Amino acid sequence: MQSIRKISTKTLSILLLSFFSIVVLQAQEKPYFQQDVDYTIEVSLDDVNHYLEGNIKIAYTNNSTDTLSALYFHLWPNAYKNSQTAFAKQLSENGDLGFYFSKKKDRGYIDSLQFTVDNEPVQETVHDGHIDIAKLSLTKPIKPGQQVIIKTPFRVKLPKTVSRLGHEGESYQITQWYPKPAVYDNKGWHTMPYLDQGEFFSEFGSFDVKITLPNNYVVGASGQLQTESEKAFLTEKSKADKKLNFEELEAKFHHFPASSPTLKTIHYTADQVHDFAWFADKRYYVHKSKVALKSGKSIETYSMFTNIEAGIWKDAINYVNRSVQFYSEVVGEYPYPQATAVQGALNAGSGMEYPMVTIIGKARFAEGLDNVITHEIGHNWFYGILGSNEREHAWMDEGWNSYVESRYMEKYYDTYPRVEYLAYLLQASKGEEQAINTPSADNIEINYYLCAYAKPTLSFRYLQTYLGRAKMDSILQDYYNKWKFKHPQPSDLKKVFEDGTDKPLDWFFDNVINSTKQIDYACTHHSCCHKEDKAELTIKNKGDIAAPFSVSAVDFGDSILNVTWFNGLDPKQDTTLEVNQSEDVWYYIIDPLEEMPEIDRNNNIHYTTGVLKKGERTKLQFGANFNNPEKPRVNMVPLLGFNCYDGFMFGLATYNLTVPVRKFQYVVAPMFGIGSLSPIGMFEFKYNFIPTHGKKPFQRLTIGLGGRSFNRSSNETFGYDLRYYRINPYIDIEFARKSLRDYSRHFLRMDNILIFDESPSIERVDTNLVFRGKATGLRTTHRVQYRHEYNHPITPFDITAAVEYANYNDVGEKEHYVKLSTEGNFKFNYSPLWSVDIRMYMGGFVFHTDRDFGNMPLQLASRNLNDYHYDSYYVGRREQGNFFEQQVAIREGGFKTPIAQATSDGRSNIFIFALNFKADVPIKLPWRTKYVKIKPYMDFGFYKNSAPSVNIASPDQQLFFNGGLMIDIWDGAAGLYIPLFGDKKLMNQLKSQGNFFRRISFSLNLHRLNPLDIAPNFEF
Repeated sequence: MQSIRKISTKTLSILLLSFFSIVVLQAQEKPYFQQDVDYTIEVSLDDVNHYLEGNIKIAYTNNSTDTLSALYFHLWPNAYKNSQTAFAKQLSENGDLGFYFSKKKDRGYIDSLQFTVDNEPVQETVHDGHIDIAKLSLTKPIKPGQQVIIKTPFRVKLPKTVSRLGHEGESYQITQWYPKPAVYDNKGWHTMPYLDQGEFFSEFGSFDVKITLPNNYVVGASGQLQTESEKAFLTEKSKADKKLNFEELEAKFHHFPASSPTLKTIHYTADQVHDFAWFADKRYYVHKSKVALKSGKSIETYSMFTNIEAGIWKDAINYVNRSVQFYSEVVGEYPYPQATAVQGALNAGSGMEYPMVTIIGKARFAEGLDNVITHEIGHNWFYGILGSNEREHAWMDEGWNSYVESRYMEKYYDTYPRVEYLAYLLQASKGEEQAINTPSADNIEINYYLCAYAKPTLSFRYLQTYLGRAKMDSILQDYYNKWKFKHPQPSDLKKVFEDGTDKPLDWFFDNVINSTKQIDYACTHHSCCHKEDKAELTIKNKGDIAAPFSVSAVDFGDSILNVTWFNGLDPKQDTTLEVNQSEDVWYYIIDPLEEMPEIDRNNNIHYTTGVLKKGERTKLQFGANFNNPEKPRVNMVPLLGFNCYDGFMFGLATYNLTVPVRKFQYVVAPMFGIGSLSPIGMFEFKYNFIPTHGKKPFQRLTIGLGGRSFNRSSNETFGYDLRYYRINPYIDIEFARKSLRDYSRHFLRMDNILIFDESPSIERVDTNLVFRGKATGLRTTHRVQYRHEYNHPITPFDITAAVEYANYNDVGEKEHYVKLSTEGNFKFNYSPLWSVDIRMYMGGFVFHTDRDFGNMPLQLASRNLNDYHYDSYYVGRREQGNFFEQQVAIREGGFKTPIAQATSDGRSNIFIFALNFKADVPIKLPWRTKYVKIKPYMDFGFYKNSAPSVNIASPDQQLFFNGGLMIDIWDGAAGLYIPLFGDKKLMNQLKSQGNFFRRISFSLNLHRLNPLDIAPNFEF
């Protein structure tokens, strides 16, 4: 009995545990529901002061099983109120400082709110620190199934357009403009501040909207127009406008006409939508049309535009019609009564969608306009009808839409998503990719485009090729029919796919969508023929995803003979396939249509003839080939240069295109000096180790070897040139970042510099000097540098700390030293265009075997004679008494005014300290550009003079300062410096050099143009 009792107790415990587990599981997984929100809005436009004033009534139905004690509202116009909102911070983080520095009068907000729920006032408080999210604390909770009426007056101060809501003069973009309840679903409340990068998630319902504004405005809006007089106005205007010559109008400036003193009220209604937007402009031309769907349903369409790009907008109505038809056939029938495209001011992308209406920015050419209109019209399906949470899963909206748009562009323009693939390769090659399903706000700017648009387009096209277009369309239409006017999640989409095909798709949803793992298959071996007309082809999965792949045989005319699909291989595994072989087969290739988003397509091919059979065949390419930069090329470009000793230099640079970043990069640039009649040139090789996913030990590790050799001086008396050879092996490490949106980046560089310097051997024979030839000496320097960059958009800075150890010979004596230094560069932006830059340098020798006379000193002014490591590019390294002597490098002390070479002034084998200032002048000049600026500058420096022959009476003898005006080119790539004032000693030196032009100095920082350095930091 005792054992039976124990068994019963155990069984009971298991049953109770199972019961409670089921209860908890059910509590965690609430069934799907969505709230109903019906709006009645009356609003008037003040186009003098740029205000909206109105009243809103919202019928809110609680379809959940929860009792709601509070409601959360989006007050998105408050995003434009100050520079501390989430919107303002995101703009600044992405490098757009326009709003941060905008004037108060150009900002916006919403106020005059007095919320009531069922006619009882409720308390409104700021939620989670965001002034554009409000919490309404209810006096009476809203029970399941209950409907309440929410009312409030409101007033919106319209900002000058910097994103989506706003005005540009009297052109109005009225979007995200009214108080809107946040979505409440089985995952809880979805409160979100307004963001420029990342869009919206709203409840479905109906809208009844009345807009009052001056009589001569043309309005394009969500919903169906109910006002008969306005319908007649648009119809008559369309008839008249179609007779105009829009090519001629495009050349004319389009002034805003005076506003009519008479007001009109126009009425719109809309059902089964989750937003309402409207656009108003007195200058709009109107084209009106209708488009018939296959079911026989007729859709009314409009395009509205100004003189700006009128020559291409004249055909915009056709693009609207065609896109409505295309999406209706591919995805599902358009359910709304009208579709409108309007032209307007827009600073958030090239277009922006709202139910039944879209705004389009500048397009520049007809195909581009069609592309943008089609994309934005397509959002009526993906965002308007399939209302996914774009802030969390942008790919379900932008990605699906971009995929269908790519099919439209393929059909009508025979274009393919090349730009999308190249953008993917760029980020993947740098190890800066993010998963497709990354929330919008967590993406860096380029990766928002990649994760929301580019990679989903590539991935869905790949899936289409694998499943077949008919099957893909069937699944897409099933998804549309099951989830239209609802809020689907990624799991809902995955289930529709799983129900629609018996092929496994975990590789797609788990890895392609939710990771940065990469696809890469390779043809590694081919043998023929073990059977008659049969060959063996070995395929290896060099990537991280067991994705399916296709293999094709291609003939000598580049025609595809067949396409055969195979199940995916596990990562790092290979398989041998039996394939048909005939005399017609030139090569076998994986993914012949190039629909697979592979990281490396060059290993997909295996030829049946020739010596080099594996991989794409490398081609010579003069210049850069950005049409197919992922293809193997030996790029060549002619070179022209000049220095005082080699004269004009001609050469040919051979390199592999560096965007996207290759693992192995090289540039070899042999040249020939016409003046020296000698071969010269430079080279650099580097290999990049870039972890692509998982926990990264580093962001990038590069092992490189650089070198160059040029002549550095000439002697006309004896007729010889002296040259230098610099060899520089190095290791660069960029440490892994906490987040790609993190401002901080950390780098370590370890390099060894080997300098081979030629020197003359001259003997005195009797009273004559005789040149006996040249000797070559070697000196070495070992450097370790740590750099911290903080790329804050307002106050960026970088700090570099370095330790350097050198060995060299001086007058037959072996010398060596240890030098420590630190350099900081600080920028303070005080407008989107203007900044103040401060540079600080401090360095000293902690050990030196020749403190008194060492010929590698620290310098306040880095000049040609003292560039002992050949770090900089000088036109005349040994020039004195001419303009080329005036070249300086912004290194060490950073002085822009040369200090006399013949003295020990500004040079020290002990210690120097310097501060350098330059500032933009806040004056808009008609010729001023982003890359060429006039700036005042000032340099301050202190050095400890180590020359034993110099008697220092007071410390101020070792203090120098100067200032003047500079022409700054590309923020330090080059500069021209005009000294205007300075300390007495320095100014006297300048006066002794001659006239005004002999006092001007210049700098060239050609390292800024090195393509191997540009590539890792290139932004798409």
